[in-house]
Amino acid sequence: MERTLLAVERDEFGWQVLVRGRPIGMHVSKAAAIDAAADFARLRHDATGEPTGVKVQMAYDENVLVNIYG
Repeated sequence: MERTLLAVERDEFGWQVLVRGRPIGMHVSKAAAIDAAADFARLRHDATGEPTGVKVQMAYDENVLVNIYG
């Protein structure tokens, strides 16, 4: 089963949480966005058994995987 990754990305207003390119939340701080994405990923995994994770946009558009579930 393919892992669904929630993305935490910077935008002009703060930090977005996205699933498959669709925004599901906006946060002022990077830390708050990561926490929200991790909570959502964990809840989704618990509810569906689907493997999930959180990737965070870093400098120079690099992405780092910070959480995985399943």
